Amino acid sequence: MATEFEPGRIRNAVGVVAARIAAAEVPVDWHARSEQELWAELVGCILSSQVRHEACSAAHERLTLNGLLDVKRAEFPTGLSEALRCALDQAFAGTDNSFGFIGKYRFSNSKAEQIAKTASHLYQKGNQLTTILRDSQTAADARRTLISICSGVGPKQASLFLRNIGYSCDLAVLDTHVIRYMQIVGLTRQDCRALNSIRLYERGELRFQFHAAGTGFTTATLDSAVWIVMRALTSGDQQCLS
Repeated sequence: MATEFEPGRIRNAVGVVAARIAAAEVPVDWHARSEQELWAELVGCILSSQVRHEACSAAHERLTLNGLLDVKRAEFPTGLSEALRCALDQAFAGTDNSFGFIGKYRFSNSKAEQIAKTASHLYQKGNQLTTILRDSQTAADARRTLISICSGVGPKQASLFLRNIGYSCDLAVLDTHVIRYMQIVGLTRQDCRALNSIRLYERGELRFQFHAAGTGFTTATLDSAVWIVMRALTSGDQQCLS
């Protein structure tokens, strides 16, 4: 079997990275986040779907600098979709962003529309992210509510949002990297396309949660470590296995 698919070595690499993450972790309290911070984080999660990390980060940075992620702008979203589309449609030169990304952001039209629709569904209908989070009984409840209200937000994006703001460390972000890891170590034979409903997603997540418990790390910490290791292997970097 090829080196990058050897389960034992990958498990060891993930364990090393997870230990480093756990040692450096600083507790994050979502209650300390403003509505502005929560909205900007949610938009980042919408932008991240099916897009390279560098492209997403560059796009998010541009929208921030252009004032398009101001929550006041989201509260009055008339013309927001077109403004977002124009900003996302411009190619990146590498020197115009902090991430050295060169190229175009994919799905500029659909993402602009999703962000604008989410703003409308949230703020034009009297909702707030702060309120949704406060009124939810569990992290799973909050995730389901976000999926139902927000355009372009599925289980993966909602889980990423809730993890990033410090709402829960028990949700898994089952993207292609994490699913590939789960396949390699024998946790599943399914791919991302099989997790096309919240019920199926939660079933796959439960397997990962049990796996994380066996390692002694939180689901969030192990998930992050898996993402780092598998992303490196996908790009051809095997130093993490040494």
